[in-house]
Amino acid sequence: MTQLSARLARSPVPARTPSGDAGGRRRPRSQGILSLLSPYFYLVPAVALVGGLIGFCIVFTVNASFYNWDGVGAGARSVGLANYLQMFRDPVFWDAIEHTVAMAITIPVSMFLGLLFATLLHSRVVLKPLLKAILFIPVVISPAIMAPTWRQIFDLDGPVNAALRAVGLGGLAHPWLADPATGLFVLMVIVTWSSTGFNFLLYYAGLTAIDGEVLEAARIDGASNFTIFFRFLVPLTRTTSATLLLLGAIGIMKIFDVPYLVTQGGPAHATEFLSTYLFMQTVQNYSAGYGAAIAISMIVICVILAFAQIRQTREMEEGRA
Repeated sequence: MTQLSARLARSPVPARTPSGDAGGRRRPRSQGILSLLSPYFYLVPAVALVGGLIGFCIVFTVNASFYNWDGVGAGARSVGLANYLQMFRDPVFWDAIEHTVAMAITIPVSMFLGLLFATLLHSRVVLKPLLKAILFIPVVISPAIMAPTWRQIFDLDGPVNAALRAVGLGGLAHPWLADPATGLFVLMVIVTWSSTGFNFLLYYAGLTAIDGEVLEAARIDGASNFTIFFRFLVPLTRTTSATLLLLGAIGIMKIFDVPYLVTQGGPAHATEFLSTYLFMQTVQNYSAGYGAAIAISMIVICVILAFAQIRQTREMEEGRA
């Protein structure tokens, strides 16, 4: 045993290279680069499919916007910028933009209601699971199912007018959706009703991450519920609010189901939006070239909104830093 130990002690131990391999063997540089890039190889098929499909659709739409085309036949005729000039001279197009901007009022309203309901349900209330389900029901119900119900509610003989007559305000009773002065307002009520549940869900999840000791300390210091809501909860959920603001802006830009199913853009284009006007020109009027020009204008507006939101988020992060 002593001779074996001495022999092992005299045997040289191979030195390790900086790369960690024994015997001076180095790992090939190409193998190290491939190991770093290998996770990205799994993303190539998805990025190529989605990016290629979106890129093809955008290029196809841009090309179609320079033609007078019905969208079906092969008789497309190049008209240059005529579709864009027609779009800028079209009063219905500008009305659709105005209605889209007006509908944006529903974003802060539904966000405020969602945060308010989330705050109330974070307190000690009875039947909390049932109330959560009731608030989330508008999110899961299809607009196609609710559209006939909303038309009936705001009909001349519907529950809204019946309630007005019951309280002595029968002079205000009228067909709300058939009146150009009130049709857009009714759609704003419907969109607010349908989006508040989703905002409530995200705010409720965000409030669960807030340390309860902070709010308890504020109550001990004598802060009222109003102060806690606006001085603590609103700033602490700022990240959630930024996310909901971006999602709400995108949703308003592509809103189609509610106005089309409830009013179909009427009466007299009083509830026309860019998406419904695009559908009408492309599908109903067989003016795919003009519809493509409207689609490109929507893409430009969405890109501007996205960059504005990114800049706002970056400023918020720098302010916190």
